[in-house]
Amino acid sequence: MSEKHYNKLIRDNIPDIIKNAGKEPHVYVAESKEYHEKLLEKLHEEINEYQESQNPEELADIMEVIEALTAYHGVDSNTFKSLKETKKQKNGGFEKRLVLTKVTDKEG
Repeated sequence: MSEKHYNKLIRDNIPDIIKNAGKEPHVYVAESKEYHEKLLEKLHEEINEYQESQNPEELADIMEVIEALTAYHGVDSNTFKSLKETKKQKNGGFEKRLVLTKVTDKEG
């Protein structure tokens, strides 16, 4: 019998998927602080997977983690969209593809 060890946050349906594959998942429910830490780890994991693969499907995973983080902080999806839009109105988006190279003081 072989075992693989993970210690990482997983999506809610993964235990059923593992069972349907004829294996036995071992899981527990994380307390609040650990859940937040695991979400941050998962965010880094998903970003790394996107950077390596450039697969847009990974962006969906990143968004899922972001939605879980906003919910963890008690922010509902409408409030989050509003926060995002306010920042975009104030600072703009990324449509112009601008890259800042340096900032110098104006003289006189």
